[in-house]
Amino acid sequence: MKIYHKRIKGDGRGGFWGDFGEIDMGWSYGEISQENIFPGEKIHYHKTGTTYFLGLAGVGLIEVEGERVELIKDMLLRIDPGEKYRVLTPRKIPFTWIVVCTSKDPKEKVVIE
Repeated sequence: MKIYHKRIKGDGRGGFWGDFGEIDMGWSYGEISQENIFPGEKIHYHKTGTTYFLGLAGVGLIEVEGERVELIKDMLLRIDPGEKYRVLTPRKIPFTWIVVCTSKDPKEKVVIE
């Protein structure tokens, strides 16, 4: 058995569990509130990993392959390997979510811009 405690991301907008090489899946937590405005992220994709976004609270806008999707509470969004995506902005604050990627290999994430 191994227990992983959440670590805060450098930008303070969420957290993650397990480092590269320590865990075989990516687990992250994101939160955008009025005090913590999100600047957006770069479009990227994963070569082999499938990414799952689970909406926990609020509403957020996520771009997948050029299409804008509103992630709401209790909605699970699946992004397949090779599909380009990014979190754009919250629509209803606070916007919180959990992301699970089936790969935690830093070499398989490709940033487009």
